[in-house]
Amino acid sequence: MKRVLSIVLATLGALLLLASAATFILSRVEAERAAEKAESIAEKLLSLIPEAADGVPDGDVANKNMSALSLDGVDYMGVLEIPAYGICLPVSGEWERADIKKYPCRYTGSCNSGDLIIGADAGRGQLFAADKVENGDTVTFMDTEGNRYTYEIAEIRRTERADTETLTAHPAHLTLFARAAYSMEYIIIHCNLKGAA
Repeated sequence: MKRVLSIVLATLGALLLLASAATFILSRVEAERAAEKAESIAEKLLSLIPEAADGVPDGDVANKNMSALSLDGVDYMGVLEIPAYGICLPVSGEWERADIKKYPCRYTGSCNSGDLIIGADAGRGQLFAADKVENGDTVTFMDTEGNRYTYEIAEIRRTERADTETLTAHPAHLTLFARAAYSMEYIIIHCNLKGAA
């Protein structure tokens, strides 16, 4: 009886290890596909956006409007880049938690009003460098009208939640947030326009 139980337990253990390995491999393959698709979308957007010019907020805090380009049924409001880490991602104009594994999404705000908040995934092909960025790193956002806003990372925080109150507690021209890849914490990155007082 003990021998049969040992065989059953060993078999179950082996099956669990195989299932775990299969899940890991599948998630890596899905992440790779999502990364390739996000890169392709960013390239398409950049080819459709007019020649870049320096973007300047209009100072109207009520102006949350941003133009969008539609590709494959999704309205994108621009391209987010963190050059030092090779990040170049399309940003959807609508907040959909389910979509952040595919591409970053605008949570609220706009470049015009100087309070844009973008949520993303911290996995491969997304904001994978969220836990590596440093104060002073450059972040750019190109809207669909060709306005390029250049920011500098001013503050990086880790929190247990990423609700509106937490995200807006520290005013910034651009706030990025993503759940850390191997923890339940959120990384919140506050950026200010370069040259802003």
